[in-house]
Amino acid sequence: MMIHDDNNDNENDDDNDNDYGDGIGGIWYTNRSIYFQLLILFVYICKFNALTIDYIDNNNNNHYDNNDNMINVWKHSTHCSWHSSGGINDQIIQKVNLSCSKGYLQWIDPIGGMQVRFLIKNLNSEKICLRIRFLLPIYKILYYILDENRHQLINVMEEFQKCMKTELLDVIIFIEISKIHNWKQRIAGFQYEILPELLINNERNKCDICSNNNIINAFCNNADFVFEGYQSDANNKRILIDKILRMPMHYHQIIEKRNNQSILKAPVIGCLYEKDENKTSRIYIAKMKFDAVHIICSPTISHYAQIVQEQSENAPCQLTTL
Repeated sequence: MMIHDDNNDNENDDDNDNDYGDGIGGIWYTNRSIYFQLLILFVYICKFNALTIDYIDNNNNNHYDNNDNMINVWKHSTHCSWHSSGGINDQIIQKVNLSCSKGYLQWIDPIGGMQVRFLIKNLNSEKICLRIRFLLPIYKILYYILDENRHQLINVMEEFQKCMKTELLDVIIFIEISKIHNWKQRIAGFQYEILPELLINNERNKCDICSNNNIINAFCNNADFVFEGYQSDANNKRILIDKILRMPMHYHQIIEKRNNQSILKAPVIGCLYEKDENKTSRIYIAKMKFDAVHIICSPTISHYAQIVQEQSENAPCQLTTL
């Protein structure tokens, strides 16, 4: 005869309940540990973001407080030249900072818009000019300059120029890209350079005989291309090069070799002599103006040699001897 022991059943039930409870408690404890870790991680991320935002705000405040600090802050985010293609979407305005004496911007298949900021520190007290030549042709691409809080449309068919006398040249240009239904490759951009206004004014004047001071100043302060040569034809401004004294960047693009003779193939402007039947050898002191060579002064070799002999000690730079 089987005897039923209620007490034993109760004890067994209690044991089973305890075992079941311990299982639930273990699972709950494990989940609580995971939730706690996630909570700590969330708090850490929030704190990190707050510190980062505070750091950026402090940098931005310093950025606007001092022009020198602004240049230091932008040291790694500015460019001499910039080129890229496309964009995220037509609602995004990209920002590009340019801060060199010359360079270019090339934006292939542009989308949206762009703000281009020129930030150049003027080390001299003279008036300086920003000169821009836009890439042509353009198709539904507009350029604006920010002028006293107004957006003024720029005529891209002409060379743009803005001069100012300031310690910090700060100019902002906007590029507006209009949507097109049929795909057509477009390129937005330009070449730019920073020049003293005096040099630009001299370009417009007729070529007079340069004084000794003009020659020294051009050689030491303005020229990036100096060479010895002569005009083979005054009508088409063809110049043959005998010796290069100061070589410009990308010189291989403006000089070609033909029959063991170096020929200046780039367009030439500035100080050339209309009548030089004797093909007199000269020292051409020049500065690159985009893809053209601007001759500032072109003294004869004997005249230049005399300047070197008489004024080398007082010149602001070392005059190259022949």
